[in-house]
Amino acid sequence: MKQRIIITGGTGLVGSYLTKRLKDKYDLIILTRRPYKYINTATVKYIEWDGKTVIPEIIEGSYAVVNLIGENIGKKGWGDHQKKVIMKSRKDPANAISESIKICSNKPAVWIQASATGYYGQESGTVFDENSPKAKNSFLARVCDEWEKPIKLLNDDKIRKVIIRTGVILAPNASLWKQLNMSFNFRVAAIVGNGRQYLPWIHIDDEVNAVISILENNWTDVFNLVAPQGATMRQIIEAIKTKRKSIVTINIPKWFLYLLFGKEKTDEIVLTDQHIKPRHLLENGFVFKYPSINDAVNNLVDQITTKTRQI
Repeated sequence: MKQRIIITGGTGLVGSYLTKRLKDKYDLIILTRRPYKYINTATVKYIEWDGKTVIPEIIEGSYAVVNLIGENIGKKGWGDHQKKVIMKSRKDPANAISESIKICSNKPAVWIQASATGYYGQESGTVFDENSPKAKNSFLARVCDEWEKPIKLLNDDKIRKVIIRTGVILAPNASLWKQLNMSFNFRVAAIVGNGRQYLPWIHIDDEVNAVISILENNWTDVFNLVAPQGATMRQIIEAIKTKRKSIVTINIPKWFLYLLFGKEKTDEIVLTDQHIKPRHLLENGFVFKYPSINDAVNNLVDQITTKTRQI
């Protein structure tokens, strides 16, 4: 009999890739608000969940819970209402999972809780790792802190608890990757800001491989899911330029980004400047498939080219 894994946010970017990789080895339950949009298979079952109801009957007897759920932070402007939505979409599911696990008689062996590198904030010239403290005066740091709080407060030594602080994911269907490539369709290479800001990026394959490694090894604590070789925004664009033609390179000034996205969202997301190391992954012997931005960009642009040829 296969072990059962519960995945929340299983229809999102990371969750969908993870489901594809795990479905042949495990029985998966994907908790989603809209299960009717998906087709159940022999090993993947979609169950409706509102993100706040306590669900011990679903978690009972499972091998692991992987909580990836959370409102997309870049989807809308950061008005007061949207900031509450972003916070609530992370706090409520994590609290519900914690309360569910407490009730279970046969508790899961593993709980993997999503978080983000926004936990560390931004400090020019500083290299962050998992031992770095939470930032002060940062909305994203407060969100991450509340996101992580339920798993940190769960007092049960029999459950292996892991927090994954993920950076910006590069994938063919990821929003940032599409945005980075959009201007190249017009032979223009566009760099936001001055281009010197570090982006804590990771290729989707390494993101999923890291989660699976955490699931299947006795790893615990906090893990930064970012590539070992950081890259500035300018270096990322230059890497894309080696694969895609451009006539001119332009910088999009900060003042214009403020007009488009607002100051807070621009400073914390659009112009993110975080140099972060995946110390715990490396200490546990994890091998990155795409350790450098050139490796990742070559793969992703080749996927675009292949898809275009097929069309």
